[in-house]
Amino acid sequence: MRFARCEASRPGIANWLIQVLNILPGISIGDQTVAASAVASLSPSQITSCAIPVGICSSDAPPGTAVGTWLTSVLGPGKGGKKGEQADLTGNFMWIDYSPPSGGANELAGQLTGAGVCDLPALSSEVGEAGVKSSLANDWNSRFGIYQGNVNAGDSTPDYSGYAYTEINWPSASGAFTDFQSKRGSNAAYQGDAATGLKTKGTVEDSTYLKENGADRRLATVAVVDCDGLKAGASSAVQAWACVLMLHPINNSQGGTGTGADRMYLEYLGRSNQANSPCATNGVPAGPTGVGPMVPALVR
Repeated sequence: MRFARCEASRPGIANWLIQVLNILPGISIGDQTVAASAVASLSPSQITSCAIPVGICSSDAPPGTAVGTWLTSVLGPGKGGKKGEQADLTGNFMWIDYSPPSGGANELAGQLTGAGVCDLPALSSEVGEAGVKSSLANDWNSRFGIYQGNVNAGDSTPDYSGYAYTEINWPSASGAFTDFQSKRGSNAAYQGDAATGLKTKGTVEDSTYLKENGADRRLATVAVVDCDGLKAGASSAVQAWACVLMLHPINNSQGGTGTGADRMYLEYLGRSNQANSPCATNGVPAGPTGVGPMVPALVR
């Protein structure tokens, strides 16, 4: 069943004003029956967190994947290993271009420092591998309230909290979202490299700045794609949309190994069309192109 129709009627409605004409010969105006009907269907709800230029692999996050799972990706060397060349993001997720074959680092940087990709492509749309330069870390880190190089405070809105999660300060390596909500409530700033094991560089904005200038910037919608196709250099169709938590900054060529240098993490928060998705506004229809949870919407 795709639609539901509701009909309502009420008889015996007295037309108090016009019934005064009944005093005239030949006129008899009686009570009326008033009826109405409406048709509703299920429609995707609005997404409050626009997509970031990242796709998670369908093979690593199939339907039923536990909410709170950390997805790992490898921050690999440039092709050929030469300094200054693009860094490939492979593993459980990877950088992608929502508008192949155009785009590149500048477009993706703008999506990270800006609102993201809010006009999401439809399911089955083809996306491509992005070819991201290592300097993209400046743009990624700005969402944590860390500003460096070409990205300054005021160029990009930070999240309400820059508190980061790695396996160093969160040994379970899963289920950090509830703690993140608490840290966001207190506008906790990035706690520093000593606590996380990262090697960031830049200006870290404090809690006051995040409270006054922050927004919802670390809960993000991402595409679910066949990563094997992207790794092979071909495009891949968007199979679904998912919600993720951006867990930590990237080292941005500051050296070292491990998280932030040669690998990074996202926390999987379920498909974006699940009723409890934190990336969606339940109850507010978005139209046929929306990807949030299905909610009733009036169609007639």
